[in-house]
Amino acid sequence: MEFFGEALALGIDAVIVGICFKMYLRTWNAIKLIEEMPEVLDVGPQLEQLVAKQPEKQLPYVAVRGSVKALGSPLHSLGAPDVPAVIQKLTCKEHVVSRGAMGFWADQERTLQETVNSVPFALTGHKGTRVEVVDALAAEVLDLETVVDHFEPSAPGLVDHLWGFFTGVRQRGLQNTEDVLREGALLTGVGTLTLVPSDPKGDLHLVPPADGAPFFLTAMSLHTLARHLDREKRMYKWLAVTFGAVGLILVGAAARRWWRSAERRAADAAAREATEVERRERRRRARSARDRDNVPEALLCVVCRLRERELVLLPCGHVCLCEECGEAVGPRCPVCRAQIEKRTAAYVA
Repeated sequence: MEFFGEALALGIDAVIVGICFKMYLRTWNAIKLIEEMPEVLDVGPQLEQLVAKQPEKQLPYVAVRGSVKALGSPLHSLGAPDVPAVIQKLTCKEHVVSRGAMGFWADQERTLQETVNSVPFALTGHKGTRVEVVDALAAEVLDLETVVDHFEPSAPGLVDHLWGFFTGVRQRGLQNTEDVLREGALLTGVGTLTLVPSDPKGDLHLVPPADGAPFFLTAMSLHTLARHLDREKRMYKWLAVTFGAVGLILVGAAARRWWRSAERRAADAAAREATEVERRERRRRARSARDRDNVPEALLCVVCRLRERELVLLPCGHVCLCEECGEAVGPRCPVCRAQIEKRTAAYVA
């Protein structure tokens, strides 16, 4: 395919632009929803009464604030055993120095292992009211506190240095981190608040919105969260604009190449046509210079009976037409009535 490279690059660029634009619209919609919220609702008896008054026993998109409380035995941090938590994220990363294609060494890191542990928890308020958080790990923003961040440098020997020089990768060390959602932390949840009649305790549940609106669990205020999302929105906007400009450049380059290729093909076709016209004219002059009586009867065109046979018809192989009649004759051979697929010049001695 002549333009396969351009088509592939343009396709990849279009996918990136589409993803960035989709994320831009999603972030813009999230900011709009947050700005339209009247206020953050504190967990309490008034909140339960407010939800109970709704026709469907739910508030479609709301922000509630309360203290984190495990609905059972909490988790305990490995690095800080005295810290109870409801979500625990353990990450092990390898830090290396790698040599790039240009010969420069640069720091890189890769995640070797990531483990997330969680227990059911709720946001609690005064007088025993609580809001159970459902599917907390599905939150787009989940604020965790780092309680352990330990880097263990490697001690390479001479063999390791030589091996790293030839392979282009030198290990610097391992970084182990532990992030937790601490029990007792003040958290704001943004999602759908619903009263579950089937729950024997009649608890409120905070769940991800069914319409695809973003779900947040954050220690930030709504104003700070909106500013954080606005920075993401601007980033996606500039990424979409940048890759869109790259796409336009690719389209322009492909169009320019196609135009030059079309001009070259047109010039080649014109040159071939001029050569063919000149060849026909030379043959016409050569025929006119010969006397018809000098052409044997067996070599005369079977259609006009005036000019010498000059074409072979394929695939039947009959040499029976002059050039002028070959252009005017129908799609079948005048001798055997076979379908004509190709006409080729024949030189009869």
